[in-house]
Amino acid sequence: MRLLVTGGSGYLGRELVRQAAAAGCRVTGTSLTAGGGLRLDVRDPAAVRDAVAAERPDVIIHTAYRQDGEGAWLTTVDGTANVARAAAGAGARLLHLSTDVVFDGRLGRPYREDDRPTPVTDYGRAKARAEAAVSEAGGAPRPIPHLASRIGESYRWPSFLDDHYDTVYANGSSAVYHRP
Repeated sequence: MRLLVTGGSGYLGRELVRQAAAAGCRVTGTSLTAGGGLRLDVRDPAAVRDAVAAERPDVIIHTAYRQDGEGAWLTTVDGTANVARAAAGAGARLLHLSTDVVFDGRLGRPYREDDRPTPVTDYGRAKARAEAAVSEAGGAPRPIPHLASRIGESYRWPSFLDDHYDTVYANGSSAVYHRP
């Protein structure tokens, strides 16, 4: 299997690259700055298309984001839309990593996949919009096969990648998965 991990120099992306390689996958991690892997600015749609075309991944795991500061919305939202469109164009499956910060925490019960995002921070709003961009990327009536995973305080290794891969690759339809 060929994997492309955007944000491959970040904490989560770096661990995904390490584990995928250890599992025998052909994996390429991307980085905006020096740090190993393929240099890629997800805000640049042509660069994203070119990278996806060159790597020909079966699955793209999108972890690149910027939580705050200059360029946060462009990286988190527009960058996600660029990756999702490139995945759709290449026929690759997409695993988009999101966050529990898309919720305000006031529901009074654990959140489910179909709960409407209610973000209260700029970062939460950006991640909620990024989730929508992934859903919209394939265009009606055929959305791209994707999985948006919201992770919060508790995720574990090494089963994290395995749990998500089985779902996104075995199920060719759109889904949202929330790990409690």
